[in-house]
Amino acid sequence: MTQRISLTAIALVLALPACDRQEKVAPARAATPHAAGGASAAGGARFAISGLSQQATVGAAGAVTLEVTPTGPLKINPEFPWKLTLESPPAELGLASPVIEKGAMSFTTSKATVPIAVNPSAAGGYTLEGTIDLSVCEATGSKRCFLERAKPVSITVEAIAPPSE
Repeated sequence: MTQRISLTAIALVLALPACDRQEKVAPARAATPHAAGGASAAGGARFAISGLSQQATVGAAGAVTLEVTPTGPLKINPEFPWKLTLESPPAELGLASPVIEKGAMSFTTSKATVPIAVNPSAAGGYTLEGTIDLSVCEATGSKRCFLERAKPVSITVEAIAPPSE
């Protein structure tokens, strides 16, 4: 009986440091902070969003475009029901719709393009606030997908006067 207890105690003593070592080797993955400045990129560790600051011409129908780019060994998931929802957009930007559905977007494995149709009526700086639903998947291996629902986005649009002729 004493021999059994000794073997059990030795096994526990050997197993505990191994568990502790495993926790130190594989810590939880921290989120990547949003990029700022010239790149105008935001996102998480799995993707970046660019096009958060753009220009449009007053009186000219056009579009501002967001691009979502996966990071690391990931790819865009075009099968997911992507959607951009803009909350209370300024009337001066003349948005065709505050909701941009998947059908209006274009996808490759390395990029999703989200066009926002605008037709500004007055010069000035405007901010579009909203959320985007998106998904990226592992390109190899298990190919598991990561869903991002209601990811906040803020887009600055500078409406400029048309060039005088």
